[in-house]
Amino acid sequence: MSASQAYTASPRLANMWSKIMQSNPKVSKQFHSALAYSYVDKKLAQRSSVDSIKTRESGLLLSSSRLDPTFNMAAFALGQQNKRLLSNDGSSSSSSFQHQNKTTSTCWKCGKKRDSAVEIYFCICGSILPPSDTSTYFDLLGLEKSFELDVDVLTKKYKDLQRILHPDKFSQKSEREKFYSAEQSSLVNLAYTSLLKPLSRGLYMLSMHGETLNEGTQCEDVEFLMKILETNEDLDEVTNTESLRMIEHLNTRNINQCYEILSEAFRQEDIAGAKEIVIKLTYFTTIDNKIKEMELYETS
Repeated sequence: MSASQAYTASPRLANMWSKIMQSNPKVSKQFHSALAYSYVDKKLAQRSSVDSIKTRESGLLLSSSRLDPTFNMAAFALGQQNKRLLSNDGSSSSSSFQHQNKTTSTCWKCGKKRDSAVEIYFCICGSILPPSDTSTYFDLLGLEKSFELDVDVLTKKYKDLQRILHPDKFSQKSEREKFYSAEQSSLVNLAYTSLLKPLSRGLYMLSMHGETLNEGTQCEDVEFLMKILETNEDLDEVTNTESLRMIEHLNTRNINQCYEILSEAFRQEDIAGAKEIVIKLTYFTTIDNKIKEMELYETS
């Protein structure tokens, strides 16, 4: 469907696009996707103030909004890759280790060459090690590098690791060991959070192939955007729970279809195709968030 056909698909959609263009008379067609995305969550934006989310693990302050899940999840799941994540207790003795032992290829205590494939957290001498620069989030949690994963297995591995890595377990150890445990524990926490949800998992897997999404990433499928606009218009006009459930059912089906296609794309290493699906998944996720907001509003 061409842009002109999409605009004239129905009087209602044509009117919607007309309003958008009237408010932005100088905008060119290359920005239509961004405009659509902004319009999609207009109502949610009116109800939601911008959230300042401070990630305790990294100390990074993200000014974000549920209006743009692509930017939020990309910043969270991708922006922290391969960084040292500190649980800063404010002591200069602990933070000084950030600049020591830059090379993680040998054990700081016994000097043995480190096998990063198996010695992810501890050296065979028993000493805790700093995070390896080569380990992926899948490596950290002992999982196969696949979009499909068992969340129960993921959660169990996460809890097991936190039992042995949590800083409380090292309260009687040296400052260096306290510092490394905080690094490792925080990194495991971030890995778990990033792989837990399919959207953030997809974003992370894209980053493993050098692909990232940012605030300006747009969907170029005009027909898809028109369907998204139509769904949001339907949500704005919902008057009863039954209608809301019908929209939710359809959106959930779309999300599940995205998961299936995305899994196959990563399996075939079709990264361009995977990126396209992840972008679309962010739109469906936004609709899902909007529905949940409406449900909370109805029950309050």
